[in-house]
Amino acid sequence: MSRIWQYLLERFPPALMGSVSVVLALGSLAKFSLTSWLIASLALFLYLLELRLFDEFKDAAHDQKFYPTRPVPRGLVTLRELNFLLGLDLLGQVGLLAISGASWPLFIFLQGYTWLMRQEFGVKEWLRRYFTAYLLSHEVVVLPLFLYLMSLTAWSSVGQALFLGLGLFSLEIARKTIPRRVGAYDTYFEHYGAKGTLILLLAILTLMAGLFVLQSFPALLAPTLVLSLIAVVLSLHRLR
Repeated sequence: MSRIWQYLLERFPPALMGSVSVVLALGSLAKFSLTSWLIASLALFLYLLELRLFDEFKDAAHDQKFYPTRPVPRGLVTLRELNFLLGLDLLGQVGLLAISGASWPLFIFLQGYTWLMRQEFGVKEWLRRYFTAYLLSHEVVVLPLFLYLMSLTAWSSVGQALFLGLGLFSLEIARKTIPRRVGAYDTYFEHYGAKGTLILLLAILTLMAGLFVLQSFPALLAPTLVLSLIAVVLSLHRLR
């Protein structure tokens, strides 16, 4: 158990990811309810952990070559152990779905698309050569993800799901905006350069601000906008 905890601290810091989940889940509510907020936060946390675990499997060879000090390549945990953790994660998600009355069709669609992502849609080498195609094919999952979370309160808004998805995307870009990591060719900096990465981030932030104003979104979404602004500032600091 201590090894699993160490893995999480390195690859999926519970405090950080929990904070992100709490903020984004708040924006998925039609109206504030502590119970719904807690359920949505935990559901998002578990789904993001699922993505992290899936990446360990599909990136195993890549990590072994370029990141040998990460937990799996260096032998801290095994893929078999992570597969067991993944099973517990999925059971938790199903349990939350059952008690919340959220949409089963949206959950099934979300999980189906996520499984295709794990398999790289059967065209792994092609996607690895075309980073933008890889990016688009993987980021589109945010729409069914947040529509599913909204179904916890029978609330469905494509515009709001897009807003939240862009917020999560901005955090992902900030996470991978690390200029010193050169060679693995898996960061935005390596593909788009400092200028291109910042333009992408600013475009996302501008679109989010526009949606927030024009769509008259509820104040519950304001923390997500602030979180994205922090992501932009962090990226600016890293790329300066």
